[in-house]
Amino acid sequence: MNKARYTLASPPPLAPYATLLALLCLLLPQLALAAVIPNGTYLIQMADSDHVVFHSVSETPPRVTLKNFSRSDVWSFEHLGNDYYKVTEQSYHLVLDSFRSEKYNGVPAITFPWHGGKNQRWKVIRKGEFYSLICQETGLALDLKNNQQKVGGVFQGYTANGSRGQLFRLTLASEVAPRGGQPKKPSDNHVKSFSNGPTAQ
Repeated sequence: MNKARYTLASPPPLAPYATLLALLCLLLPQLALAAVIPNGTYLIQMADSDHVVFHSVSETPPRVTLKNFSRSDVWSFEHLGNDYYKVTEQSYHLVLDSFRSEKYNGVPAITFPWHGGKNQRWKVIRKGEFYSLICQETGLALDLKNNQQKVGGVFQGYTANGSRGQLFRLTLASEVAPRGGQPKKPSDNHVKSFSNGPTAQ
């Protein structure tokens, strides 16, 4: 009596899949940590004017307000992972902060010493050639109240709605041209989508 021989099929080679899996394990965390913009010092301007975002120490706590163009009113952006940034003004080294983590439309945007809370962490979101900033704690966007494009206008947290008062130009401080001058030649690591183009008159 002949005994039937059973041959087990060889399993498919795992090497290609193992390599792919290893690559995914390496790449996915990097993608999660990828920065929208490089760490650096930036001028924050409105989408529709040359006015810059700065902080007023005439109030306590200092409010985030709008002022005339100035190359010196810059902010450092430090990437914390997952597109969130610590945003620090460079005069007193206070950070962009949503007041007391309160979650209502109109909550003041202020500056405050860094303590690492979620109300001091801001997601940078690319919107074409502009950017919006969203507070991690509240989910509210940095918003120019009533989109008043004038000196002294104040910033608040407000539901993200894509309005022009929530859109900003971010330009590396080293590449900011004097008012009325030509922009400096971008460096190799300059993100090309930064807007150095003309603004609304």
